[in-house]
Amino acid sequence: MPTVNDVVREFGPDYLKLYGAKMLPSHLKAMAAMSDCRTEKMGSHLKTCADCAYKHRIFHSCKNRSCPLCFFKQTQDWLDIQQEGLLPTHYFHVIFTLPSQLRAVVKRHQKTLYPVLFKAAAESLQALARDERYVGGKLGIMEVLHTWSGAMIYHPHLHCLIPGVGIAENGEVVMAKKEFLVPVRALSAKFRGLFLQMAREAVPGEDFSEGGDVKKWVVFSKPVETKNLERVLNYLGRYLHRTAISNSSILNIEDDAITFRYKKSTGADGKASWGVMKLKPMEFLRRFLQHVLPKGMAKIRYYGFRASGAKKSMDHVRRTLTLMKYLLRPEEVEKKREPSPLKPMCCPQCGSFNWKEDMELSYTQIKQNKEVYDLRKQSP
Repeated sequence: MPTVNDVVREFGPDYLKLYGAKMLPSHLKAMAAMSDCRTEKMGSHLKTCADCAYKHRIFHSCKNRSCPLCFFKQTQDWLDIQQEGLLPTHYFHVIFTLPSQLRAVVKRHQKTLYPVLFKAAAESLQALARDERYVGGKLGIMEVLHTWSGAMIYHPHLHCLIPGVGIAENGEVVMAKKEFLVPVRALSAKFRGLFLQMAREAVPGEDFSEGGDVKKWVVFSKPVETKNLERVLNYLGRYLHRTAISNSSILNIEDDAITFRYKKSTGADGKASWGVMKLKPMEFLRRFLQHVLPKGMAKIRYYGFRASGAKKSMDHVRRTLTLMKYLLRPEEVEKKREPSPLKPMCCPQCGSFNWKEDMELSYTQIKQNKEVYDLRKQSP
């Protein structure tokens, strides 16, 4: 099956010849890592089947967060932690989208303006949620950054998952309405004002006047049924540890075109519409690399009583909601989700799952491979 890594290996050298001198260090590092991922350059280890003595060599992964081949286990672990930490209440899925007129300036200043996007969305939500007409308290917010559309067009936006509950100033746990968190028109206007104010302070030399029309600022808010929470988390988790496109979307690699399928839209019936696109190899790589985040930039952030320093508040909310749910439906409190099991690897020769302990290659060989890889990362 063709992969994004195959595209990088085949067409990456030509791309570097054309644009390497102008590329960001994070883009160079991602290309070097993806080119070497699961190859002998990354080192390997052997697994021996205990039943038929078949030896299976496993090449190491690059662990670059943009690589589609990596982080399956980390994604599953993250999903298990999130599922375990879900509060026993209803949730809301809120999406903040920047106007297309501002995408160019945000792309030029990603390291500065992505944090502004996170903060403006959180503060606009909290400002309206404090109003007693809506929630009357501080929310707990998880925000996940996406920068792409289905066809890998640059399209920065935030997905927020928010429990329908808040903490009032007196410490009381208050509930949001089942079908309504805060008014989206007011939220759009508040988000627009905060983002533009913070962005102008962060990047004083840029022109943000084209983002002044409030109609261009779209915020989507929808209640999430309990049965659909896992689906929303799976959606967020799929994109948390990779960038823009999955290997399963690549249909064909030719000398002059990369063919892939992409999600076009979701219809009124809730079903996705899919399309097929062909791009020149250089354009495919350009679209892919524009979604590689700057070094140190987090894709996910937490605010309110879900922030890392608010564990006591989170525990208080959980205890209160658990007690309320126990009083109403005690049989549901005992239900607990089991962690997602990883599918074991079977022997390709006899089908057994019985493997002996891994036999590592020599440390010297792996170290030599790592030194070569580190030099590749540093080279332009």
